[in-house]
Order: sequence, then structure tokens, then C-alpha cells
Amino acid sequence: MPSFKTITIFIASSSELKEERDNFRLFIAGLNDKIIDQQIYMKIIQWEHFLDSMSDSRLQDEYNKAIRQVDIVLCLFFTKVGKYTEEEFDTAFAAFKMTGRPKIWTYFKNANITTGTITEEIMTLIQFKKKLAEFGHFPTDYASTADLHNKFRDQLDRILPQLILQKRTEELRGIQQQPFNEMVIKLLADTDAICKQNNVPLQSPFIYAAILNLDKSYAYECLRRLSPGIANKVRIFFTKYAEDLCKKPTGIYEKSKWTERKEIFAANKFSINDGVGDINVKHLFLGLLNTASTSTLELQKILGAQYPLLLQVAQTLDHMSTLPPAIE
Repeated sequence: MPSFKTITIFIASSSELKEERDNFRLFIAGLNDKIIDQQIYMKIIQWEHFLDSMSDSRLQDEYNKAIRQVDIVLCLFFTKVGKYTEEEFDTAFAAFKMTGRPKIWTYFKNANITTGTITEEIMTLIQFKKKLAEFGHFPTDYASTADLHNKFRDQLDRILPQLILQKRTEELRGIQQQPFNEMVIKLLADTDAICKQNNVPLQSPFIYAAILNLDKSYAYECLRRLSPGIANKVRIFFTKYAEDLCKKPTGIYEKSKWTERKEIFAANKFSINDGVGDINVKHLFLGLLNTASTSTLELQKILGAQYPLLLQVAQTLDHMSTLPPAIE
């Protein structure tokens, strides 16, 4: 008997649309009753479900982490766009560009308002619509709660087979794709932008260079545990390696499918083993080190007998820990 496939949906909106959010949750509950025989369950994730006590970090960071893990993000707007709702959209859009997930749907309520209720916040709505147009993202208007539900159901019917196929593929592979955390998304986006600007194909030296040149670089600090001199030598080597590839390209730029790259697949496994819920810079570095490539072979030549020690340091060092002084 096939296992249930859970489709997670994050609802983002300002407080003025709380009634729509509550009604949407009831709508999904009713829809689940209708599709249960298809072995599908849709789970709503919304900010009311989070507790301030759940994390020592900024609560919005917890929302953003959840957004990178869900299948669908539903954004609802009426007379304004709150800064946190926009941040949630931006988080989802950045993750989507990297991995094709989550799918994002934006709905704007088209209803009468009295002029006396209009405030300067209406400008946030106008500016946000302009931003969507620049992204090439096309929102949908809805006139009523029933209209919203009908339009969502129509779009869901089109995308649901794709989502189910994705989950079945992950099931067959025996491993679920973890989302990238915010830092990894930015790192990979910046790396892709460099390759696009220079019209060169993405290769592992670009990722090595990016990860070694991060502010407070985890990869650099792992190497520094071996020797400060070696750490600097490796960073200079990969920075120059990437620069040389830009000067003498071996092909042309193509948009990278990150989740299909071997080093990302390896990083995904390390993330699952850590149980942290997303891929961070530590996992990305371990993914690079454990993937056969010309870059990794060059790193092995530089480190020689110290390479196994680097693997040990990278695997055991806590990603968020304060690093002690380097081994001289």
C-alpha cells in the first residue's frame, strides 16, 4: 500500500487577513477529507502555530526556516504589505530560485475600501506589486473567500501531480532533499552571478573560492586548525583558480540545477545526519571534500598527509562553535 504524501503549505499575510487565513485552514481540512483516498495529506503551517519560546533566535528566523522547508507558500495581501510578510516572500523566492521549491502563489484581495481607511501603508502594496512585475511573478486577484478557494483549488490540481512525483522520487532515492539555509542560498546565488557575469560554466573551484572567502569562514577556520599558513595558501589557490577559469573559460554559462550537483547531494546527506533541518556551510564544505573532483584532488595535493585530518576536523567541529586558536 503506498504511503501518505504530506504537502506542506505556509500561509503568509498581515493581520488584516486573519479571517481569510482561518477560513483557508478550514477549506484545506475539507479538501483533505476529499483526497484522503489518494494517500495525500495537506498540512498548513502558519505563524499562529509558532511560540515565542520555541527558539532563542529571532522568531521571524524560525518562520523563514520553515518557509524554506515547505512545498507551497501562499501569500495573501489586501491594503498593505507588512515588512515580515515581504521578508517571508523574499525568503521563499530566494529558495525557489536555488532549488525550485517552494512553489509560490500570491493572491491580492480585490474588494471595496473606504477612503477614510487609506493610510500611507497603501504604498507598500503598490511597491510590492512593482517588485513582483520585475521578478516576472504574476499574482492572482480574488473577490471573496469562496473565490480564493476556487482559484487555489484550480492551481493546486495543476501542480499536485508534480509535487507528488517529487516526493516519490525522493522516496525512491531513500533521501529527502533538505533546504539550504539563508547563508548557503546567498553564497550559491553570488557564485551563480559571478559565473553568469563572466559567461562561464559553474565548477567546484568557484564554490571552494566562495566558501573560503566568507566572512568568518567555517572552511577557512577548519584549515586554520591545521596551520594558518596552509589556510591562507588554500584560499589564495582557489581564488586564483576561479579567476583563471573566468579568463580562460572551458564552456559557457548555464543556469545551475543545484540539487542535481554531486557536492550538493553529498551535503544533503551530511545535513540529514546532523538532523538540523537544512543545509548549512559546514554541510556544503563537507560535500565538497567528499566529492571526487579536480578541485578536491588539488586540495589533497596541497595538504598531503594532512588531508584526512582536515576531514576529521570538518566532521567533528560544531558549525556554530567559537573556534579555539589554530594549531601552530
